Amino acid sequence: MPWQNYNNNKMSNLTLDHKLEKIAASITLYAKGKMKTQEAHEDFGLFNGQWGMLLFEAYYLHYNPKCSMQKFFDEHLDFCLTSLSDGYRAYSYSNGLCGMLLALEHLQKKEFIEIEMSEAIDVYDNLFKQILDQELQNPNYDFLHGAIGLGFYFLHRNNALSISCIENIINHLWADVIINGEQYAWKTILNLSGIKAFNICLSHGMSSIAIFLARVYEKNILEEHTLKLLNGCIRFILAQEIDHKKYGSFFPSITIEYEQPDILKSRMGWCYGDLGIALSLWQCGKILHDDGLKMKSLEILRFSTQRKQLEENSVWDACLCHGTSGIAQIFLRMYYETGISSFLDANKFWINETLRMATYTNNGTGFKALEMKQSKLDYFDNYSFLEGISGIGLSLMASNSDIHFSDWDAFLLIK
Repeated sequence: MPWQNYNNNKMSNLTLDHKLEKIAASITLYAKGKMKTQEAHEDFGLFNGQWGMLLFEAYYLHYNPKCSMQKFFDEHLDFCLTSLSDGYRAYSYSNGLCGMLLALEHLQKKEFIEIEMSEAIDVYDNLFKQILDQELQNPNYDFLHGAIGLGFYFLHRNNALSISCIENIINHLWADVIINGEQYAWKTILNLSGIKAFNICLSHGMSSIAIFLARVYEKNILEEHTLKLLNGCIRFILAQEIDHKKYGSFFPSITIEYEQPDILKSRMGWCYGDLGIALSLWQCGKILHDDGLKMKSLEILRFSTQRKQLEENSVWDACLCHGTSGIAQIFLRMYYETGISSFLDANKFWINETLRMATYTNNGTGFKALEMKQSKLDYFDNYSFLEGISGIGLSLMASNSDIHFSDWDAFLLIK
């Protein structure tokens, strides 16, 4: 397999391990403080809150079994589990119960915890069906915050209700599709103002819809309808290609139509741009046994290994979402998938850039995230999975370990 020789390339990097110790200490201190306040009950999400921190803690306990985090992890897990029984009221993949339950399932399958919750989780399926019905009526096909995220939850379930819910999503996608010849597309919400447009990105747009459709097809659910939607969706995405020699990327951030007349190079990052689209094309190509899609994905990724200028490629911090650690994890996963050495080289480059980002002296880790808070764009402390040090720490561990320390990247549709 491609990863069999990876251990020979481990980064024997004292700086990396020291940074992980700092991240672990900072998350412990922060979470302990939050557990003493009512505010903690407002941020239990996987991507933005307590469950993302738990994910880091669980992996770190296995990365560094001599660390002293076990007692705190047990306390933190107990605290987070109370959110399930206390009626936590957010539901989305990124910030709500949907993602939290998937994280719990992941920790169980990895044997990081020994809690049996399958019967308790069953209770939530009917609740999520009701939420899904609401999102489909909007319609809201967002991965992080809408129906597609709930769809990925139901893909993890194996019961009649989950299949019925997935079929419902497919039927609504059919009802809402906008067809242009052989291209099929859906509009999604672009920003807080509620504006909708065609969007090809992975985090909120059609690249995540394509992966969802491919996995539904793989499970033989409404195969004919699903395959037609999937092929039309892929054709729409591919039709957005621009001249990478002229613009510096293969695709715009949103779509050609939306960005006319000023098409700009899209960023390097997980959320928007070429990397997320390449991941989508690769996964669809694998499931469809389409070598053309896989070759297109590799062409994009090989070109992306050359995009190392941070400012020119809109890389401003170290987070998973749009920063250096997310880029590093994508290239590591694609190295595991293909054995292409330039992807491993790219992972090492972006991990080193991640460590170089730790320049702040007024916190424990040196990392801050570029965020908009109260109409102010600035760098702030962030402890979360998607935009903070929990995700950065997971990427650092993955770069210095074997393939099993990358299993968490499935939450980001990287695999």
